[in-house]
Amino acid sequence: MVRRGAPRTPYVSWSAETGEYPWVGVYASAFVGNAVGLVAASAVASQCMDLGTRRFYRGQNACGAGLLLTTGVVMAVLPSFGGALGGRVAGSTPRSR
Repeated sequence: MVRRGAPRTPYVSWSAETGEYPWVGVYASAFVGNAVGLVAASAVASQCMDLGTRRFYRGQNACGAGLLLTTGVVMAVLPSFGGALGGRVAGSTPRSR
């Protein structure tokens, strides 16, 4: 629903930029950030599971519920966060800084 009289987002002209958008840098930085996040998440996950067989440890080596939940959240969030941060850092332009 559009409200009448609501302020409109101003049009941003890409022609005002001094150079082209750094697509290659954005993709490379997002890839590296995602890879770093995946490695970090795997390091955390290895505390609660055997990554080779993809089975959780049982008995003495088992993680508690809180640590297991934290591990799952870290495994889900870190790769995405790393990729987004890498793209954000490399994707800035002179006007957006």
